[in-house]
Formats: sequence, C-alpha cells, structure tokens
Amino acid sequence: MASSEEDGTVEEKENNNKKRTKSALITAWLTFYNIAMTAGWLVLAITMMRFYIQKGTHKGLYRSIARTLKFFQTFALVEVGHCAVGIVRTSVIVTGVQVCSRIYMVWFITSSIRQIQNEESVILFLVVWTVTEITRYSYYTFNLLHHLPYFIKWARYNFFIVLYPLGVVGELLTIYAALPFVRRSGMYSMRLPNKYNVSFDYYYFLIIVMLSYIPLFPQLYLHMLRQRRRVLHVHEELPLPVVTPVEKALLDFEWGFLVVLVVPQALGAQLVQVDPLGLAPQLVQLVHGCPVVLAVPLLEDQLCLLNLENLSVQDSPVHPGGPLTLGDL
Repeated sequence: MASSEEDGTVEEKENNNKKRTKSALITAWLTFYNIAMTAGWLVLAITMMRFYIQKGTHKGLYRSIARTLKFFQTFALVEVGHCAVGIVRTSVIVTGVQVCSRIYMVWFITSSIRQIQNEESVILFLVVWTVTEITRYSYYTFNLLHHLPYFIKWARYNFFIVLYPLGVVGELLTIYAALPFVRRSGMYSMRLPNKYNVSFDYYYFLIIVMLSYIPLFPQLYLHMLRQRRRVLHVHEELPLPVVTPVEKALLDFEWGFLVVLVVPQALGAQLVQVDPLGLAPQLVQLVHGCPVVLAVPLLEDQLCLLNLENLSVQDSPVHPGGPLTLGDL
C-alpha cells in the first residue's frame, strides 16, 4: 500500500517537472521571438528615418526597406501557429485576419505594383505599422520578463486608438491607388477560355477586399477597446492594499457606490457562509493572499442584504472580538 502511494507521488513529481520544463521552454521561445521582432521593426524604423533625413523625400523609401519588411511581416505567421497550438491564449481567427491582411498588403499589392510604392498612403501605413509593432512586441517582451514599464503598457493600449484607423486609411488608399494599374495590366487575372475553365478578375477582387474592411474593421477595433478596458481599468481602478483587520472602502462609480470589504484570509470562509444571497462566492477575489469581497453595488439602505452580524472577527487590533455589525461599517 505504501509502495503504491510512493509510486504515485514520484509519478506526480515527474509530471510536474515536465510541465515546468515545458513552460520554461515556451517562455524562453516567446521571449526570444518577441525580442527578435522588436529588433526587426526597430531596424525598419531607423532605416526609414535615415533614408528620409538623407534624401529629404519619401520617394524610393519603400524599395529600400522592402526586403526587411517582407521578412519580418511574413515571419509573423508564427503567431497564428502560437494561437493554434495554445501557446498564446488569443483567437486564431483574430490573429489570422490581422497577420494575413498585412502579408497580403506587402506581397500582393505594394511589392507587386511598383507604380504605387511612392504613394503617400504607403508611407502612412508603414509608419503606423512600425510604431504599432515596436510598441506591441516591446509590451510582450517586458511582460514575459516580468518587468513591464507603465509607459509601455499605456502605449500598447492607447496608441492604437489613433494608429489603427490611420493604418486602415493608408491601406485603403493604397489599394484604391492600385486599381487603375491592375485594370490596365490584368495582373493575377484569368480570362476565359482557359484550360481550367475558371475566370478571375483581380480588379474586382481588390474592390471586394476594400469592402471587407467595412464589417471587419469595427469588430477588430472593438476587440482592442475591450482589451484596453479589461487591462487598464480593472487593474488600475482598484489598487487595494494588503490589510489584516476588516476594512471598508466606498468606491465612487458612475452608477453609485460599491461596498468593498477586505478581510483576512482566515475570515474568507466565514463571509461566504453568512452571505444570504450567495453573492460572495461569485465576487471573492484574491489580492496578495487576502480575499477581497466586492459585496454588491448598493444604495445605502440596501446594505442589510449582507448579514454581517454573524461574522466574528478574531485577532484584529480594531475589533478584538465579537460580532461585526452594520454599525462597524
């Protein structure tokens, strides 16, 4: 009997070691990948600035960075793989749409149609992409290293508010500028009759691509806004300290007041037991080891919903013993 228990313990330890090793390898790979991508987009930014300073014009700029841009933008397909295998918890569809749309812009529009490479719209989306990617990959890198500067975090979830629409405008104007050249040349088009018996007109395909921005852009933009609200607001609006006694704080929200009880870990189970409405099990959060119960958004006369009179506070310098009543709030 003891031998089987020991075998189970050894097997469990081995599984835990394998999981830790796998997690460490994944973290190391993601750190390397994000550092490499940050460096790549920094090289692009420096090259673009140096070109403009030396030449005094944007004409010819795209050709000078085309090879580097193609490499790093195409290499971003790895991110779709990260999502697909579960290394990164992000939607495969959202990531795939964002990455593939940029690869399409680079390979099948800007690089394929040299006549539009000097358009101002090309420079617009290049600058937007560069700033966005440097910010994004820097954020991921510092986050993986557990040393995330606040400015990087703020930039990651604020710059896109302006940059994302500007990038879309640059992409759409670039596609629009390409339409006359595509129509005259018939590039990537297939006319009937042919051995495949298939007709394809790249000109109309580009128009469909432009129209696809109408449903896709709002969804992706709202997705980023939801992420921004979750990352910046949730963690910044409730900076609750570690405390030992029961404390009360009223946080003023737009819709009223939120009763916040910060209790010692030992009292967490008691608070769940005396909550008559069953609110506490859903609203308990751990902050530095202390359960934080966001009681309920209430009006002042509704505080009686939480029956606190049966909650005994032990070993508290503020309440040496006895029941905690509504008067203590």
